[in-house]
Parts: sequence; structure tokens; C-alpha cells
Amino acid sequence: VDALQQALVTFTGIPVADQIVMFSGSRLDPNRQLAAYKLPAADAAAAEDAPIFLYCKSYLRPGAAPPTPEQLPPISANVPPPLLMDAAAAACVHHPLCGAPSASVRALPAHEATFGHHLAAARAYAECAQARMQRCRQLVSEQEVQARAADAARANVELHYAHICHAYSSFMTRYLAQHAAHEQLLSSFHQDYGALQSVLLHPSLQQEGAMTRLSDFPGAVRAREWSENCRRSHEHFAAKVTELEGLWDGLKQDVESLFMQAPSVDLDALGAELVELEGSLEEQAGIVQGLAADLVTVQQLVEAGVRELAAGASDRSIGGGGPSSVESACSSIQAAQVTHEQHALPRCAAIEQRMGAAEEECVAAKASLTRDVVHQLQRISGQQSKIRDMKARLAAFGEVLQRQQAAVNELRVVGRLPAAYRGMLAE
Repeated sequence: VDALQQALVTFTGIPVADQIVMFSGSRLDPNRQLAAYKLPAADAAAAEDAPIFLYCKSYLRPGAAPPTPEQLPPISANVPPPLLMDAAAAACVHHPLCGAPSASVRALPAHEATFGHHLAAARAYAECAQARMQRCRQLVSEQEVQARAADAARANVELHYAHICHAYSSFMTRYLAQHAAHEQLLSSFHQDYGALQSVLLHPSLQQEGAMTRLSDFPGAVRAREWSENCRRSHEHFAAKVTELEGLWDGLKQDVESLFMQAPSVDLDALGAELVELEGSLEEQAGIVQGLAADLVTVQQLVEAGVRELAAGASDRSIGGGGPSSVESACSSIQAAQVTHEQHALPRCAAIEQRMGAAEEECVAAKASLTRDVVHQLQRISGQQSKIRDMKARLAAFGEVLQRQQAAVNELRVVGRLPAAYRGMLAE
């Protein structure tokens, strides 16, 4: 375990003295072997089901500030600047198709440049959206670890709380029974002692000026003196137990409110939102594929048009006398460009913006949950201290209970003397 903690110093920078390493609700002892805790886990699945948690003591102190939120590098879409009309027209200058008779065929190089720009922009949006999704997944994963760490700490408190509940209940059961018995004994003591005073000793047992009545026996005299001490102790201890009950009620309320505290971040909802956004990213990827296919189509048309020109085709073949196959396809290219500009690119940009909003939400949720978890762990640490204090109090009160029982036992001689005296006379 000590070697593990030294390794954690390297990975986290947290000194060994500031580490609390927990596994399955127990704190690992640096002087023991990992095998004593059945570590390491047999496989990754077992490790996931029962992970080891590292807590930093400095954050558990009351009022300690949570860690500073991590400064993440910004993610932005490297979208190429808009393609100006002059730039698109320049693509046609000195191009073999610039001499084509058909205007739609002459426009193919401009379409090729425009479609290439569209694809570059869509890819930039998609890469940015994917990077944002990866960051969101990482942030949600970190929050899940934080939430599990808080749950593990609460489970540790719950375990110790169950033990202290049992100890408190056992003590109160013993105390109430003993308190009632002592109360009855102390309240009847004067009556029992009066009964001793009314009993004259047998003449052979009397000692002039020293012992003439049963109440004059040394044990009865000590009991009378001791009864006042027992009464004061009885009342004082009852007051202390009342204080203990108040402390217990406060501890119980604090611990149970800790168990009832809801997390500040709904990780299930956050995870569901990311699953929904996965569908949008798939849609974005489909748009990119469509734009890539349209670019390939226009490139193929350009190549086909160049081949026809190079082959010395007649005006009919590439725009003279009748539309060619290349010219006939140009209308679909123009329609595709309108679809790109009015639907595909705006949709890619909208998805990227939506992923940006999701990233901001995940970053804010991480900061909120970090504050929440640190506050919970501080409360848990405080409750654990109170539970330890209550355990020590119960141990001390149990010892007082035993001493009171021993002290009161001496008073019982007063009630037993008459029967013992009658038995002696009978013998």
C-alpha cells in the first residue's frame, strides 16, 4: 500500500501525508500488503465494480476552498474564409473549359472550387463538433468518478453510523433499565433505613452506646452516608445523559440529511443529452459524405468536359446544337450548390454550435459538481469526527454506568439486612 501511495504522488502530486486511499469502504493501511485487501483486481471489470478512491485531506478540512477549475484550451472550427465570387471566377481563367460553348459547362470549374470550399467548411465544423463531443464525454466521465467517490465516502459514513446506532441503542437500553432500578432504590432508601431503625437488636448483640438497633450496624451506617453520594452521582449522570441525547439527535439529523442530499448535477440527464447529440453528429457526418460525393461528381464532370473538348467534339457534343451529357448534368450541380448553401452548411454550423453549448454545459456542470462533492466530503469528514467522538463518549458513559452499578450495590445491603437478621435469629 505504501508503494501505491508513493506512485500516486507521482501521478497526482498529492503528498502521502495528505492522501486518504479507500477501497470497499475501508481505508488502506500503508503498512499492509495490497493482497490483504484482495488487490489488485482480477480484471478490468472487477476494478470498475470496486475501484480505489483517492481523497486529498486538504480539501476535507472545514471551509477549505474547492480546487480551481481546470482551464481547458478553447476548441474552435477552423472554417476557411468565404469564397469570393472573384475567386470562384478565377478558377475558370485559363481552365480548358473556359472555351466551352455552354455557359453551364464553363461554370463547372467555379462549381468545383465552390464545392471544395463547402466540403472544407463542413469538415471543419464536423471536426470541431467531434472534438467538443470528446471533451464532453471526458467531463461527464470525470463527474461520474467524482459522484462515485462521494457515494463511497457516504457508504463509509453509513457503515460507521450503523455501528454507532447499535452502540447508542444498546447503551440507552442498559441506562434506562439501570436508571429506573436505581431511581426506585434511592427513592425507597429512607423508608428501608427507617425500617432498620425500628428494629431493636437482640440483647446479646447490643453494645451500650454503640449498637442498639439494626440501623447501627457498620454496613447500614456506611450505606446511609453512601446514599447521598449515589443520589448526587445519579442526578449528575442523568443530566449528562440528557446532554448526550441532544448530541445524538443532532448527529442523527446531520447524518440522515447527508444521506438525503441530492446531487447538484443530473448526470443521467447529461448523459442522455450526449446520446441525443450523437445522432446529430451522425447527421453531420452524413452531410459531409454527401458534400464529398457532390465534389467527386463535379470533378468527374469537369474531367469529362475536358476530355470532350480535347477530343475535338462538335458543338453539339459539348453545348453546340444540342445539350451534351455533361451539359445536361450541370443543372443538377447548380441545384446541389443551392442545397449546400441553404441547408447542408447551415445545418453543420448549427450542430457545431449546439455541441459548443453542450460543452459549456458540461464544463459548468463539472465546476458545480466539484464544489458540491468537496462540500459533501467536508460534511462527511465532519460527521465521521462526530461519530468518533460519540463512540468515545459512549465508551466513557458505559464505564460510568458500571461504576454506578457497583456503587449502588452497596445500598442494597439496607434492604437485605432485615431478612438476614431474621435468618440469624432463627438459627
